[in-house]
Amino acid sequence: GVSERLGFRPSEDVAYLARFAQFGAQISWSTSSIAMSIGYRYRHYFRGKIDENITVIGNSPVNVSQTLEAEVSYQPNRRWKLTLGTTYYSAPFLDDVPMLYTAFTSDRYDNTDVLNFRLVGSWYFDGISE
Repeated sequence: GVSERLGFRPSEDVAYLARFAQFGAQISWSTSSIAMSIGYRYRHYFRGKIDENITVIGNSPVNVSQTLEAEVSYQPNRRWKLTLGTTYYSAPFLDDVPMLYTAFTSDRYDNTDVLNFRLVGSWYFDGISE
């Protein structure tokens, strides 16, 4: 059948149904010109057969995703705003693009911690006046 010709079982190595449990919290504080927030999210995946197949081929399934985000913004007036933020991902793309996680790609999620930073300047306008 198809499995012999392809060398893998599409219904067991690529397709799967996933469920997850999630816990998260965020704290925010702001004044008229300064805002700060910090948040954390923990997600545990339950995928059944595909994770068993990943273990059989010698890899470790990635069942946990953690995200930590912090942000500070300063708005000196109603037109300008400056934001500095950072985000830590324990398994980047696992939550955002879950269809990339298969028996063939699961090893790419091991030890892939990512820390990114961003600096954003914003200018707001009221619209075009005639």
